[in-house]
Amino acid sequence: MAAAETPATQPEIQVGHAYRVQLQPTVKVEYTVPMTKLKDAIFGGLFMLTIDSAGTYAVGIDQDAWINMVRDGQALKSSAHAHGPACSTLHKTVDYALIPGHYSLKLSNSAK
Repeated sequence: MAAAETPATQPEIQVGHAYRVQLQPTVKVEYTVPMTKLKDAIFGGLFMLTIDSAGTYAVGIDQDAWINMVRDGQALKSSAHAHGPACSTLHKTVDYALIPGHYSLKLSNSAK
């Protein structure tokens, strides 16, 4: 799945599913909320998701990148960060306490 460059074209991802994504050059991505330590000539992208039940949700990735969750134009604070489990392909996980609603998942500063 290709990550979006604009908020209007964000593909929807489903909770509980793994995706192989193609990120975009950061200079082409329209981040509506300032991203943490954004670097040029790196990769990122935009996705959207819908949460049906309140709870803590983990976002895991297989490489070094910044993960931000956004709702109603506000970046959310994560509730935890961790390295991926031993013997897995996950590089890191970031947890967020989410309530029902629509969210944007924004990735940035990935080297590939």
